[in-house]
Amino acid sequence: MKGFIIIAHRGASGYEFENSISAFKKAIELKADMIETDAQITQDGTIILNHDNGIKKTTNEKGFISRLTLNEIKKIPLKNGEIMPTYQDLLDLCKGKIEINLEIKARRVEKLVTDITLKNDMLKEVVFSSFSLKTLKKIREYNDDARLAYLIIIQGSFIARLNYWMKKLSELKVESINPFHMFISSKLVKEAHKKDISIYPWTINDSTKIRNLIEEKNIDGVFTDYPDILNK
Repeated sequence: MKGFIIIAHRGASGYEFENSISAFKKAIELKADMIETDAQITQDGTIILNHDNGIKKTTNEKGFISRLTLNEIKKIPLKNGEIMPTYQDLLDLCKGKIEINLEIKARRVEKLVTDITLKNDMLKEVVFSSFSLKTLKKIREYNDDARLAYLIIIQGSFIARLNYWMKKLSELKVESINPFHMFISSKLVKEAHKKDISIYPWTINDSTKIRNLIEEKNIDGVFTDYPDILNK
């Protein structure tokens, strides 16, 4: 399994609270290859890491990150007692230790996340991912060296126009396609590999399923809540 990539989904969220500093630290401790997290933006323009724009799931309060300032966010603890981390917090933690897969959730933050990453001299350590091709195109426009990944959830229409999509993604210099694990096909993997594009399905917490996908579909890595899943 040399070269197989383990991506810690929302950090090591099977062990620690999702998208918290504890989950990110645990992913590093368990020697994951990459930490996946989600970019939202506060009312005053700070990138915050939380899957949803709403805070109901991860805190005991209600509201939307986009309608709250950073100072207001800091006063609302996560359910594990920690403060919702900023993108800068994660960059500080990960530099020189582990790569980051930043899924762009918020709108119109492409230049901001690219600039922050460049300012921290971490462009080579961060992959920007999105379900939106438009979002990835904007990041590519801002920086030709940015690392990009394309997320897909419904494979039917994608596979039906596979040649079209592979041409588009190759032109955009996308380095990986991250599909929902239920929709992995040998054809998708084969055609992606022809373009030097890796396949990292999400999110799988069953070691047998992962091993089967490696053997049967030749996937290149996986998103999982348990970064040590293949060591058990």
